[in-house]
Amino acid sequence: MLNYQYLPLKNSPLTLVFLHGLGGDLTAWEKETKSLNEAGYSTLAIDLPGHGLSADTNIPADYTLEAAAKDIYKVLTHEKISNYALVGHCYGGMVALMSAHLYPDHLKGLILIDTSYKANFLNLETANLDFITKTLSALSANFIPQQKTDFIRDWDLTRLAKEIKKTALASYFLTFKNTLTFDGTHILADLNCPSLIIHGQEDSVIPPEIAKQMNHRLKNSTLEFIPNANHIIVLNNPNELTKTILTFLNKVK
Repeated sequence: MLNYQYLPLKNSPLTLVFLHGLGGDLTAWEKETKSLNEAGYSTLAIDLPGHGLSADTNIPADYTLEAAAKDIYKVLTHEKISNYALVGHCYGGMVALMSAHLYPDHLKGLILIDTSYKANFLNLETANLDFITKTLSALSANFIPQQKTDFIRDWDLTRLAKEIKKTALASYFLTFKNTLTFDGTHILADLNCPSLIIHGQEDSVIPPEIAKQMNHRLKNSTLEFIPNANHIIVLNNPNELTKTILTFLNKVK
């Protein structure tokens, strides 16, 4: 079973299930979960397959979005959580879409943060993956520690190298490779639960135009842009993110 941190509250209207981005882990949500707990919500932060303290393998099938969704459902079943909202950032947002598609029962809301419903925004040919793998693998083995700053940039090879080294090379790239083939256009057309799309106005990894497309395709959705926020919004803008989530939750509970 996946590693997770569950902070239940007796009178919580629902449980917020947090899914991190590629190369991250559940600790990315520390500030958000703390604030939302204080606001009266139970929180469940999960290490996705091969990330954080969750088990990693060399089996490609273990890293599909469908496999991740199934693993999340096992956690929800184990903890007897039957009233929840999914909160996903980047890769975690794609997993959230797949989870909402496969397991719609008891899902009360969907919060998609700096993510996409398909991977064509990357403009990458799968054939180039070997080059990317070798380059970032070398960096992850011998990276130069980055000077600590309050702001984390979108495109930072040192940060990427740290994420790969922390996650394990096979897990990172099997996950990445599976996201390259994701196309959730049909999923958006089928979803009906209240949904919030949050996007950093300065995101240079996933263009803001993608958020507008999702908003157009996803019924019952609201789009909110965070000014002066980039792709690393979870770490750079936790206060603005939490405030936006709470405003949405007040409407759906």
